[in-house]
Amino acid sequence: MKTKLLYIALICILSINQLAYALQDTEEGRKYLEALVNLKRIESYFTEEPIYLNKNEKFKSNLRKKIAKIINCIKDYQKTDPENPEVLFYLGKTYSYAHDLDIPGAWQNSVKYFNKLIEMQPENTMARLLQAKNYMDNQEYDKALGEYEYVNKLEPHGQALRFMAIAKMYLKRKNEAKNDLSEYIKYNPNDVYAKKLLNAIESEKIQYD
Repeated sequence: MKTKLLYIALICILSINQLAYALQDTEEGRKYLEALVNLKRIESYFTEEPIYLNKNEKFKSNLRKKIAKIINCIKDYQKTDPENPEVLFYLGKTYSYAHDLDIPGAWQNSVKYFNKLIEMQPENTMARLLQAKNYMDNQEYDKALGEYEYVNKLEPHGQALRFMAIAKMYLKRKNEAKNDLSEYIKYNPNDVYAKKLLNAIESEKIQYD
């Protein structure tokens, strides 16, 4: 019964490439798939509801244990396929979440795996966006901006353009940030957050040291 439920979950939330691993009759492969399912279940804590805003230490401690277990399962599977781009992506992504939970060494590991993946797949925009987040977290705004600009060339007027503006705000390039946000809003008129951000810059309500 447990196996059937797992495969139903896989069909619902994983990609075709990921489902291919389900056909591999190995313990590492099965645990890898389970790890991806479990990662999907907790992902909203890091995206929709940023975990650093949560003050419940017991909840965060439990989440750290789950993240650590997911990382171990993915790393075990990586031993069977060290250069698999998808596995590198999930390692970089999960370590990024671990960094949000203040797990020591997580930031360095996330950067390492994304660097390796980007070297293999220079046009992997999702990897570059997540790497840029790593740089923003470490206040390396120039590096973050470089990643956002690269993605914006591949996918013009998307989220990367908005993030470019934020990076430029931290770099005290206010006028450029305003121009980028204005351009972004032109193509994404329903983005309320971007409009509020532009208004805050124009009205001098936002300052970055």
